[in-house]
Amino acid sequence: MVPWKRCFPVLVPLLLVLGFQPGEVVAWQQAVAPAKQESPSVSGKKPTVSVLVRDPEAVQEDKQVTPASAEEPVDVELELGEDDVAAEITLQATSFSGLTPGVSKIDQVQQELGDPTSSLDQSGTLVQTYMVEPYDRVGVVLREGLLESIHVQLDGPVQLDEFCRQLELPSEEGVDFPMTDTQFLERLYPERGVSLLYRAEDDSLLVDQVDIHRIRQRDFQRAAMQLEQDQYSRALKLVRISQQLNPEEAESFAVEARVAARAGQTALALNALTRVRRLDPDDNESRLLQARLWAQTSRRQMAIKQAREIRNNSQVDSLLRAQATLVLADLVGEAGNVDASLQYYNEAIDRATMAAKETGGSERDAGILVLIEAHRSVAREIAHGDWKKGEKLEAIGRWLDVADQLAAQLQSRQAAPLLLELEGLATRLEIQLDLKEKYDETAVARQLVEHAELLIEQSSDALTNKEVHWRIGQALFTAAQLARQRGAHEQAIAHGAAAYHHLQASHSPRQDGLDGKALVGGVTFLVGSEQAVSLQDHEKAVLWYERALPYVGQPGMEKTWTSQGWHGERLVSMGLSFWKTGDRKRGLELTEQGITWIEKAVEEDQFPRRYLAVPYGNMAVMYRALGREDQARLMAQRSARLRPEDDAHLERR
Repeated sequence: MVPWKRCFPVLVPLLLVLGFQPGEVVAWQQAVAPAKQESPSVSGKKPTVSVLVRDPEAVQEDKQVTPASAEEPVDVELELGEDDVAAEITLQATSFSGLTPGVSKIDQVQQELGDPTSSLDQSGTLVQTYMVEPYDRVGVVLREGLLESIHVQLDGPVQLDEFCRQLELPSEEGVDFPMTDTQFLERLYPERGVSLLYRAEDDSLLVDQVDIHRIRQRDFQRAAMQLEQDQYSRALKLVRISQQLNPEEAESFAVEARVAARAGQTALALNALTRVRRLDPDDNESRLLQARLWAQTSRRQMAIKQAREIRNNSQVDSLLRAQATLVLADLVGEAGNVDASLQYYNEAIDRATMAAKETGGSERDAGILVLIEAHRSVAREIAHGDWKKGEKLEAIGRWLDVADQLAAQLQSRQAAPLLLELEGLATRLEIQLDLKEKYDETAVARQLVEHAELLIEQSSDALTNKEVHWRIGQALFTAAQLARQRGAHEQAIAHGAAAYHHLQASHSPRQDGLDGKALVGGVTFLVGSEQAVSLQDHEKAVLWYERALPYVGQPGMEKTWTSQGWHGERLVSMGLSFWKTGDRKRGLELTEQGITWIEKAVEEDQFPRRYLAVPYGNMAVMYRALGREDQARLMAQRSARLRPEDDAHLERR
């Protein structure tokens, strides 16, 4: 492949240029100071909220970047309809001593708590302190005479679990937040208007302060953002309440879109992004997600155009431009432009490296994620290249090793996304399949399944667990293909059967799309094919083919799970097993359909005509058994012209 002759020498030295050697990765991490993040106060002080109005100036395009060669003009954007995703809600803030934030008035506060020990009035906000047994002190905040919040400083620390039990605060509703520059953590109960300030001491979690406040939209949004990476169901529930409390808050819909996209709910994600676009047209992070989803729904050129616009915009921060460049690399690679794809991957690595070194905290971690994804993607591209085996394997190993080292950094400080390790193991299997070499996949597959099943065991979130099941199914299908490739037929059947059961357990909406149907259909066909060809067990084969046909028989599948010719070949294969198990009607129909697709591929795709020899021979035998001698003779003649005469017996491929 000519493009690789130009690009490959540039790729390997990047490992040295970037400085990502095993020892230096850790050193670089230690040299970066953590970013300071603003955390909401659980004391009596209220956070200051500023509203920034964007200056309506034109977007400034960075003239130092060049367009993707795969780009084509796009003038139309798809608008999706909006559905009200939030059900009606009724929320009530928690009460303290008969006082309820958002309900109680100043005279009720004084009646219940007595005279304050201190009082401060600032521009309509009244902050008061009371001495209330058995607490150290109680602070209240009133705004325009209405109770806003109550802050209780405990007389001594109390065990967190015991405290939550006494207050009847369900553990599954609490959302934990680290508090920057302090030893404390916050546990927020957004549905109840309660925040607990606690700390770890001698293996115990101790509560020192309680904040009881009115029900606030921002609490639901904060909690959803905190959980969006690993608790999809809970995050969606929270963000939908946030949307109902304030339907004009764009970020709530952006969170919904990100969670829905992670869970494979593409239509829901695109619908939420439509709302984001109306509420905040300049949310480039959401526009980039929209580009990713467009590519998944057959709108690649629209996606390329939008990702490129974000990457070229000099007003966009460096991290987001790195992310956009990574998306651009993926998209142009899928479009077949290897040169542009590799150039964009290199650019994404450069941008992400600078962003990670210049920032800290979550932004630094996001930059490292770009580096991980870019290194894994380059390894995939190298696997597709036409290079000597030794050079190729060495280069792939280097890129994957760097990705693993960076992933280990995130895992060491518990900053890694839930599926990061699972994705890394799946990538290794995919690359081995692309290499088309015999490879014993059992160790990696076992590690992947054990890790994924541990994730499921540790999570109570139904939607997250379904996504993990889907990922296991995808990876095990790859493992099944690797096992078949090395002739381990019973192992291929075991991998494939396990993959199918995980895919079914996922109940993923992806199965409604052609790619999802191709996955499930491909898994079930592979198991059936191995049963029929390798074990000669057509009875078991047809059980799997029965599962495959509702998927592979869908319009469009002839070019989704394979090419037209091989689609026809597979139908012929299934037809033979049905025929041999006594279902002659189904066997004949599938064989006829398969021949039609192969003949079409011969005419349109230059598919080798010789692959019609076996199907024609099968049809001859079937017609003869049904007493249709003229048709049998015609098919036998066609088959004979394509292969030796002594090979014209019933067989399968």
